[in-house]
Amino acid sequence: MTQTTSLNKHLTNEMKGLTAKVFRTFNASFTFQDLLEKEDLANSSLQEKLNAYNKANRLVAILCNHQRSVPKTHDQSMEKMRSKVREDSSSSSVVIETIVASRVQIRANETSTCPVQA
Repeated sequence: MTQTTSLNKHLTNEMKGLTAKVFRTFNASFTFQDLLEKEDLANSSLQEKLNAYNKANRLVAILCNHQRSVPKTHDQSMEKMRSKVREDSSSSSVVIETIVASRVQIRANETSTCPVQA
């Protein structure tokens, strides 16, 4: 028997439906609530409350060793971003070339229409 299986069996003997996953969720929720209750948020702004929530959430995530996994669509998202950067770069080059060409044309027009001063 694996450690998880034997642990789940033991926990289920103690309380019907209790598993390691259920216990871990309970522990995280309990700890999170406890951390929030330790904060004095009665007269706090919404931003201060949000900061306290995020801080407690981070601490519980560290305690429970929660790690965000790489999304399944990560590679597609990265390729989309790379494509957008390439597209923007080529668009920028066209804009710069247009500006330079316009300046050259303006200078050419100025010199051809400028009267000669003696």
